[in-house]
Amino acid sequence: MLLGYSYNNTATVASSFTYALEVGSSTTGIVLKNCIMRAPGAALLIYGGPVTVINCLCLPATMMVYSVPTEISINTVRIQSAGIATFYNSLFIAGSGGTGFTSSGTVTAINCYASGSTSYGNSGTLNLTTSASADTSGSTGLQSIAYSTVNFTSVTAGSENFALTSGSSLIGAGTNEYSTFTTDIIGTPRQSSGAWDVGSFAYNSGGYPNYAVCSTCSFTTLASAISDIATNHAVLTNPVTVNISGTWASADTTSVSITGITTTATNTLSIYTSGSAVHPGYFQMRPLIIG
Repeated sequence: MLLGYSYNNTATVASSFTYALEVGSSTTGIVLKNCIMRAPGAALLIYGGPVTVINCLCLPATMMVYSVPTEISINTVRIQSAGIATFYNSLFIAGSGGTGFTSSGTVTAINCYASGSTSYGNSGTLNLTTSASADTSGSTGLQSIAYSTVNFTSVTAGSENFALTSGSSLIGAGTNEYSTFTTDIIGTPRQSSGAWDVGSFAYNSGGYPNYAVCSTCSFTTLASAISDIATNHAVLTNPVTVNISGTWASADTTSVSITGITTTATNTLSIYTSGSAVHPGYFQMRPLIIG
């Protein structure tokens, strides 16, 4: 199982070869759970399998277009013809002009949500169970559900919050999968009986824990980000995401030791750079390739 994997591909050019996670042809039986993946080409590419994906966020990269933060992706999730995958309660959010989910393989999607110029694009075998879409490609009764703050807490490029709003059409619209898994992406218990919510977050009327916790959430060096987390959140009680911002004139090659921070299987630390923080001469971080 790959638990809590987080990768932000900061490539400055959108191409079909810029991934956050690539699952190859020799891979079988892998489980991805509570993962967050961003890339301008495809956040997740699968051409092997079977693969099981639970509570994952597959997102576009945020790039500066005419000085405006813009989300870019070609196909946020791409399944090739040999790919076999089952998705539970995952989000496929497309960037400008992109497709949320495209498949020529064999895929089942349960309690998922997709957005894009085409939310679910399919030329293979696609079985949807209570999976919603921003267009008309989703499950019956869960079509044309807007990717907006009507349904999600924030959809602002680069600082999204996919916790469901109190009036979200995704609340109670899903299928109960308690026999398969029991919590959402941040560890909130899912109910053992009754209809589940669609998406990676189970709706919590009492409010969600802040899953992007730090004093400023914006730093110019990796060392200062680690120092802030160690000082203010030494024992992580929920996943923490830190954005390294600002324009760097050159690569930061300073060694940094991550000490004084206690993580668990569900309480994790993720660090990424915004598009503006990428050195101009830097093209692409290498994604994780499995198989």
